[in-house]
Amino acid sequence: WHAWEIPPTDRSELDTARFVLENDEYVCVYIIVTFMWILTIINGLRLISQLLLAITQIPTSKHKGERLLRQDGEDYQILALSYSAKIMGVACVLYRIFISSTITWVGCQFLMWTSTNIELILNALALTFILELDRITYKAAISRARQNLISKLKRLHWRDPT
Repeated sequence: WHAWEIPPTDRSELDTARFVLENDEYVCVYIIVTFMWILTIINGLRLISQLLLAITQIPTSKHKGERLLRQDGEDYQILALSYSAKIMGVACVLYRIFISSTITWVGCQFLMWTSTNIELILNALALTFILELDRITYKAAISRARQNLISKLKRLHWRDPT
């Protein structure tokens, strides 16, 4: 008998694994989808590392009354960060690394136990939605005035350590 002769709802975990390994077409789709998932996560980690570089390389304000922002026309530039803002920024970076690594692991497990091509594609789409939740939450929770202020911040520049 072959695992693909069993209806998908009646498969055990062993039968699902056997089905995946014996079906060449599915293996190709699985490899492509998993590869794209991992590349997406790597891109997210690259953005997190750029945030960490920017936080660590922006000067720390020395005095309590020191200006932290400068307005250039309609744009704003960050001049310095307070010590507490830097600590909060590093904490956010560590939190995002933890979330990214957890989502990577769970997402790969989620894809690995999918047994049909259509389920694989739908599950990959669901994982993409999960990655977009931070942007959706930002748009829904932050006021329009604050979003406009953030959009007017000049891009942060940092030295690449390599």
